[in-house]
Amino acid sequence: LKPNQNLFGFLITLQDYSEMAAVLSEEVVHQFLVQYKDKILQQVNDNAVLGRVAERSFLLLEPDLFNASQAIGLAQRILEAVSHPFQI
Repeated sequence: LKPNQNLFGFLITLQDYSEMAAVLSEEVVHQFLVQYKDKILQQVNDNAVLGRVAERSFLLLEPDLFNASQAIGLAQRILEAVSHPFQI
């Protein structure tokens, strides 16, 4: 980060992850998580960092946003992207 540069953090939690993991194979769950990650990364800038921080949670750090309205717009784009069907 540069001095005075904003850094927005997003905690993204999969609400039904435990139920999904309990009924689907490990390979299917893995494919879902990879596609979920890819859908998020398609919405962010190149400088963003995304990591899995818990069984059902990801942390997204986005340094290239300038204000809260841009952060809200990004959150809305991510929600839209992950709401479409997954091809597994």
